[in-house]
Amino acid sequence: MTSDDKKLLYYLNGQPVYKTDVEINKFPFEQVYPELIKELIRDLHDKFGFPLEFTSTTILMAFATAIGSTIQLQFKEKFVVMANLYCVMVGDPGTCKTHPIRLLFRVIDEAQSSCYAKYAEEIEEYNAYEKKSKKEKEEIPFVKKPKLKIHTLDNYTLEILLKRLYENPRGLSIVVDELNGLFENMNRYNSGSDAETYNSLWSGVPTSVNRITSEPFYIHPTAVSIFGTIQTAMLDKVCSKDKDKNGFENKLQKTELNLDEDTILLEWSEK
Repeated sequence: MTSDDKKLLYYLNGQPVYKTDVEINKFPFEQVYPELIKELIRDLHDKFGFPLEFTSTTILMAFATAIGSTIQLQFKEKFVVMANLYCVMVGDPGTCKTHPIRLLFRVIDEAQSSCYAKYAEEIEEYNAYEKKSKKEKEEIPFVKKPKLKIHTLDNYTLEILLKRLYENPRGLSIVVDELNGLFENMNRYNSGSDAETYNSLWSGVPTSVNRITSEPFYIHPTAVSIFGTIQTAMLDKVCSKDKDKNGFENKLQKTELNLDEDTILLEWSEK
């Protein structure tokens, strides 16, 4: 082992992490992705300097977002698993964590932009209908209150997340550039336990919402993924010992993939 191999990168929970430790845990994209995806990962690394691991991870999360609840795996009778992934990309400032997300989620963002534009037109039509008198409404077609169809969330409260899941049964992904803010804002607007709700969504448990401020609604099991970045220095704060008892942070762990060379690209669709 050379002195360079033994180079100290940082400390995690008081324990040193060396260069060799990081290299051992590289994302195995060469073994799990089809050739077309591998070529894209290599090209983005060679031409733009995108880290191989960050690009590989972002592609995985983009696929999870596109799939949602439209494809499910049944391991046993009544044991169905969706494409739920909780993933954090960890790196120091300037390590190009955000750029792969912006590029590889661009198609999804463009589809989402169209959804917001369509919703703006529909809600304007609905509001105009609601302002009419009872007699005027009887003379024109009924206008139903629209639902916002989206694919990702970034700035939200837990109550809004549940509402959006009710409106989007195919599921959605929470994509946040700095995930530290998500952890810090948990329970900021209520006295409940947000982490337990995220655990239930991860497990595919149906959720019923009954609030004084809104009509009750029921959320069927659906896909919910969480994806974002965090700086290395913030890990001790996020994963401190007093936050590891409910299982939420424990879900942020390494996952071994088993894709084969016959895996094909999924075309984005509005199912």
